Amino acid sequence: MKKIFLSLLILLFTSNLLAEEERFFVSEVLDGNTLVINNRKKIKLIGVSAPQLSLLNQPEMYFSQEAHQYLKNLVENKEVKIKYDVNNEYFLHKDEYGRYLAYVHLLDGTFTNAELIKLGYAILDTRLPFIHSDSFIKYQQKAIEGQRGLWAELHYNPETSYIVKLHVDLNSEGQNLLKKYAEYLMATYKKSD
Repeated sequence: MKKIFLSLLILLFTSNLLAEEERFFVSEVLDGNTLVINNRKKIKLIGVSAPQLSLLNQPEMYFSQEAHQYLKNLVENKEVKIKYDVNNEYFLHKDEYGRYLAYVHLLDGTFTNAELIKLGYAILDTRLPFIHSDSFIKYQQKAIEGQRGLWAELHYNPETSYIVKLHVDLNSEGQNLLKKYAEYLMATYKKSD
């Protein structure tokens, strides 16, 4: 009886490992933190917020093209491993836009989510809990200190990075209000040349 139970336990454990190792083909990269696997399923890289490309008549954000191109070069038309975070089971592993929240690993082991933070192509997104948040905080701090990517010396300013963090931590209604207030401030207080 013990042997049967042990065999079933081993079978269950190895089948879960195989499910985690399932490979997917990245058919398209939509922006600096979203990709499409197998021509149908949208994946949002968990813990990552890249600058947005132009969307719904909104201007393109600084460094969005670079972030998009980096992710595209890294994963598009390649097989990757997808892993979900247990902290997001309650949300069915989806964000408010219906994208699946996941970690993406290249077959060589490269942790895509972490690479985007480490190299400054994206900032930390803590709106939803995830296992690697402590590591990602450290990666972002090193990227800021090393002035990598969007944290480069010519563009990095602690005050503006604080505003970016505020924006990321707000829900969509708060983000819209912050944007409207920023537009008001620009119209009212813009420096004259």
